[in-house]
Amino acid sequence: MDVTVSLERIADIKRQTGDSMGALAAYEEGLAIRRHLAEQDRADGERQRSVAVALGKICDVKRQIGDVQGATAACVEVLDIATRLKDTDPGNTEWQRDVAIGLEQLGGLRLDGAELPGALAAFQESLDIRRRLAAIDARNTTWQRDVAIGLGLIGDVKQSLGDNAGALAAHAESLLILRRLAGMDSSNTEWQQDISIVLDRLGYARVTVPAGGPIVAAPLSPPAYVSHPSTSCAHDWSSALIRACRRPASARGRRWPGQGTLRHCEGEGRGCS
Repeated sequence: MDVTVSLERIADIKRQTGDSMGALAAYEEGLAIRRHLAEQDRADGERQRSVAVALGKICDVKRQIGDVQGATAACVEVLDIATRLKDTDPGNTEWQRDVAIGLEQLGGLRLDGAELPGALAAFQESLDIRRRLAAIDARNTTWQRDVAIGLGLIGDVKQSLGDNAGALAAHAESLLILRRLAGMDSSNTEWQQDISIVLDRLGYARVTVPAGGPIVAAPLSPPAYVSHPSTSCAHDWSSALIRACRRPASARGRRWPGQGTLRHCEGEGRGCS
């Protein structure tokens, strides 16, 4: 088995059991190996991407332990690698999606720091990419759900900025997409959960707009709900890895099962997110 895969699994377990510093050490050891391999062949896009995968996990942990500067540095490097790879092959939809994920992660960090306009800009740029991908293949449920999640993030930030009308529009479009997906497969419980999350968001946005009155800025942190994290990994959206990342503390509420970082799928040798 690849040493980096073993280190990543160890780190994942440590993180799940609350040993953040142990997880960080294992992730960083794996990153050092990935960097060495990437340096040996700069033309190998997957080796370069593996560095971004490792950095993304490090960003998550550093963000969790409050190392905002370290998390931001890792996130910026992830985005730089993803953008560079995308530019070398504009037709590679996986690399385009990596950029969108990196932008969402950057938006989350900005949201943590209460940089709402900056967070909104990053989320919007990510959504623009997700919309372009979804337009390529309307049957790709992963990409369609990506758009719904991106709209939800934008709706949350717009609500915090006091733009309740914009928040309502974003959540309403997200709900429309998710209902369409759920209609394709009524047995998909995750999509049903997605709908309930958006309805919570939509309802919260509506109660902050007095009937016949002006828009009222919603509080930054909506009421907390029970979240249902998942750590499974697959390329189909039903077990997309980016849902493993917690929502920003500054936008706490019922967790969107969709914001996070680039990951590797065990046993497949490819990245997924």
